Amino acid sequence: MTVTEERNEAVDHSGPSATEQEQGTTTAQATEQAPAATDEAPAAEETPAAEPAEATDEASDDDAPAEEAPAAEAPAAEPTVSDEEDEERAAREERAREEAQATPEERARRQSEARFLGAIGFGRVTEGLKGLCLSVLGRQTLGRMKVLYEADAIRTCLEQTREMLGVVGENRRLPLADMHDVKAVLGRAQQPDKALDGRDLRRIWATLRTAGEVKRQLEGLSEAEAPRLRALASHLDPVEPLFQALDKAIDPRGDFRSGASDRLNEIHTRLRQLKDEVEKTLGEYVVKGEVAIALHNPRPVVRDNRLLLAVKTQRKADVPGTSRGKGRGGSILFIEPEVVKPQYAELDALLAEEKTELQRLRLELTRLAVAHQALLERTAGTLGWIDFTQAKALFARERRMAAPQVADDGVLELHDAHHPLMAQARSKKEEQGEPASEVVPFSLALGGAHDLLVLSGPKQGGKTVVLRTVGLCAAMAQCGLPVPASDKSRLPVFKHLTADISEGRTGPAGRSQFITHLTRVKEVVAEAGKESLVLVDDLGAGTDPAEGAALAQAFLERLLESGAKGVVATHLEPLKGLALQHARAENAAMAFDQETGKPTYRLLVGLPGVSATLATARRLELPSELLARAEELLGKGDRQVADLVASLQAHQAKAQEELRKAEQLRNGVLAEKKLLEEERHGFERKKQALAMEADMELEEKLVPLQKAVRETTEALKGVAGAAEHATKLQEKVDALLEHTPFEQKRREFAAKLKKGELVYVVSLAQVGEVVQVKRDKGKLKVACGALAIETTFDNVSWVEKRMATVAAPKPVQVIRADDAEAGDPKNDEYGFRKGQRPVNFQGFTSGGGGGGGGRGGRGGPGGGGR
Repeated sequence: MTVTEERNEAVDHSGPSATEQEQGTTTAQATEQAPAATDEAPAAEETPAAEPAEATDEASDDDAPAEEAPAAEAPAAEPTVSDEEDEERAAREERAREEAQATPEERARRQSEARFLGAIGFGRVTEGLKGLCLSVLGRQTLGRMKVLYEADAIRTCLEQTREMLGVVGENRRLPLADMHDVKAVLGRAQQPDKALDGRDLRRIWATLRTAGEVKRQLEGLSEAEAPRLRALASHLDPVEPLFQALDKAIDPRGDFRSGASDRLNEIHTRLRQLKDEVEKTLGEYVVKGEVAIALHNPRPVVRDNRLLLAVKTQRKADVPGTSRGKGRGGSILFIEPEVVKPQYAELDALLAEEKTELQRLRLELTRLAVAHQALLERTAGTLGWIDFTQAKALFARERRMAAPQVADDGVLELHDAHHPLMAQARSKKEEQGEPASEVVPFSLALGGAHDLLVLSGPKQGGKTVVLRTVGLCAAMAQCGLPVPASDKSRLPVFKHLTADISEGRTGPAGRSQFITHLTRVKEVVAEAGKESLVLVDDLGAGTDPAEGAALAQAFLERLLESGAKGVVATHLEPLKGLALQHARAENAAMAFDQETGKPTYRLLVGLPGVSATLATARRLELPSELLARAEELLGKGDRQVADLVASLQAHQAKAQEELRKAEQLRNGVLAEKKLLEEERHGFERKKQALAMEADMELEEKLVPLQKAVRETTEALKGVAGAAEHATKLQEKVDALLEHTPFEQKRREFAAKLKKGELVYVVSLAQVGEVVQVKRDKGKLKVACGALAIETTFDNVSWVEKRMATVAAPKPVQVIRADDAEAGDPKNDEYGFRKGQRPVNFQGFTSGGGGGGGGRGGRGGPGGGGR
């Protein structure tokens, strides 16, 4: 949505321009629920209460308990100004300023916009937005909302709304409630000696606190998902020097803290001491014999924030002091005894000094705020814009709306559009348990295959609803609002928006609806162009059918020549014929069920509609003889045309229903295909895992066997006749192993092995680094921590190649899977003891095994390919 065209540079937040946002100089999250903006600050220190004016003769309760301290005198109360009054005053001033600065052309455009928005019912649809704004700043921004005509500005607003939809949720909101119109607040402190009161200073403090919290939350969003909201955060400046000064001085109620200054703290400390002294002195004084007899109440009472004694009037001479008022009936006097006169003299002096100190603090903080006025107004303007954007996102969630795309090619495409008030009424009826008719969405396009849609169909069949919905989508998009259609919808920027809706079509007193209709037609003809949207209801009605049809046809021809996009509703057959003949025009019908005699409210593009007047009359049970005579007068040809159109509508409706079912079936097949693909990938992973297990099982069994054969061969070399047989046995075992897939992989691994690579040493059950390769001798040297050993190629296995970057391999303890029972909670999902999985084992993955180890932590086949 927009902001007013005339805005001070410091507070211009219709959002930053699209260019600024793209550069990141200005800004939804899966943010957690934002803390309330009204969270209380630490409790303020106790301060003496304010001293009121002189007591009247008629006093309150005679025996009020002495629970309050002597109070600080409050400054003279000034008339307080509410946020609502600020809001109304600011709105009036802005409207007056805009009206004074507007040119005649701008005034004419605003009048045209107002007529269009009134015709489509824009105000009724968007009135719920105000209640979703959490602050006066958000409502002020909403009040400045206007139709935009720049594509970049519209796109920026819609993208901000789209991002905010990702931030807000069922129970998530940005903390925007406690912020205020600081411009209006600072407007009350323009004179050099004018100080803001505590309430206004608290408003500034609360606004800055909100700015800091919102800034943190927006900057915590992903740059990829919410670049424009993050850019908005850069316009928020919590003005730390001012915030810290206010936070130190003002408590959440707007009262000054005792720690606001050293002198104020001293005054409040001494006031508390005086309270204790007065209480002690009076406590000792009231127990004296003649005083105790003279008292109406033995306890001191609080009167005008001072501790006094309630004395019987006839015994006042027994209690010397100053009278501070009378009780009801005059039988009691409230006396300040002479014994506490020194303390109260000091108290009065301290209260006067406190008043002076508070005024000094207010003036000091006011001057500091005025010094940062530009930043404060800029920050407040941004907060208002963010509040408004959040309201738009909440509005979209509540009303089944979405942020559309801006079409740069001039094509309007609406998908699953619906009228929001009808959907709202249906939801309300459902909540109340009443039967509610279905809200039928529709889809249409303008500017692609055709520019003009001639809409026809039965009375009360939904034509006017379609017109208004198209107009609402266009206007709401150009205000930066979500639209009542799916997010696949695309809308161009229209420079002229014109609507003439028959329902509510009014003009000056004494002017007929037809004259008003012709006046609108005249305006359309004057302004129509390629960037115009024209919506006309009941075109050519209200006059002689033949002349009305001729004038309406001439109007449509002119509209088509101009290249304007339009939807016109009519019952005139010549206009349906024009749509059949003209390449840039198309018919559309509101479907009608011949069997039930009721409209179905479905939009069928490509067919003319039927008025179904006789069917409607039959449904309303008009006399049968009237209906029979009407059919006779209608003529056979006309009835055949109506029946043909109705038949075509029925076939098209059936085809659309079949298409919908086919689409559902297709989606189901695609979902099933996706599921099968996932299952196939799962089988592949299991197959790979089983292959890895098999290879490792083979390695664990055959490698020791090969080693045993070699050791036996070496031992039998000195035994006559046995050495030859042992050597043949070893050659046979080697030959068998040489043709296994595992051994082939091992040979490839050994051929490529070089210095610096990591290997798994089988005999040590550790990962080590190759320090030397003696390929001619079939040996290599491996460093495992501090230990370096020389071993053969068949005593090492591979680890993940990416582990080659590990600087210092650490010894790894490996627990074999068969050493622990299956399902042992101490084992992880791959059979390793928790915390003891080899560093080269990352689990089974696709792509060649990933070099993951299996039982025993061995690096499996696959060569680390991941």
